[in-house]
Amino acid sequence: MSRPSLLVELQRRNVHRAAMFYAAAAWLLVQVATQVFPFFGIPDETVRIVVIAVVIGFPFALLFSWFYEWTPQGIKLESEIDRSVSVTRQTGKTIDR
Repeated sequence: MSRPSLLVELQRRNVHRAAMFYAAAAWLLVQVATQVFPFFGIPDETVRIVVIAVVIGFPFALLFSWFYEWTPQGIKLESEIDRSVSVTRQTGKTIDR
């Protein structure tokens, strides 16, 4: 049995979906921080900290999505999932919702 390519494995584990979700949520968080913080007198350095935290958190979010998978039974380690029964399509739809 041949090993799947990295791109196929990333797609099977829904890493690309997690990356898109994280990027969208991070963009929204930075936009809110940029627009709202000045009204409350929060210093600009705090916005910089938010941006840095978002950038640093991105690799951790990808690692989390690599090692864990959303299943109909909840979040499970990828090693606990039976590969013969693929739930990628079903979990992908759940993630999209």
